[in-house]
Amino acid sequence: MNAAFDAAEQALGPIDIVVNNAGISIVRPALEMPEEDWDAVVDTSLRGAWLVAQTAARRWVAAKRAGVIVNIASILGLRTIGQVAPYNASKADSSISRASSPVEWARHDIRVNAICPGYIETEMNSDFWKTPGRPGA
Repeated sequence: MNAAFDAAEQALGPIDIVVNNAGISIVRPALEMPEEDWDAVVDTSLRGAWLVAQTAARRWVAAKRAGVIVNIASILGLRTIGQVAPYNASKADSSISRASSPVEWARHDIRVNAICPGYIETEMNSDFWKTPGRPGA
């Protein structure tokens, strides 16, 4: 992770803001969700975003610099739907801005926020937008 930050800073200068926009989803009923699928979604949408935020915060604290982390969560973290249980869970954590991080990091002038977009057509959910149950249908 540090190598990626080093490369970005070498190319662009000091990093002041991190936008965590990671996410994948696997559509399957919860009773049929294998552990590997749960892990794949949570490792990307939650663990990956956490590690990026933690790395940025550590670097800012060491350099005595302020920073901003914006987590792109989802409306599904606030209002869940069926067949995407791990996505709902991982984005719910994103929507509360990574549990205690904002409280712990505020003293270092690091702000942590979340945005919970609603239904936006993306490559990941394009099949859903073709169904009669889509928003606005």
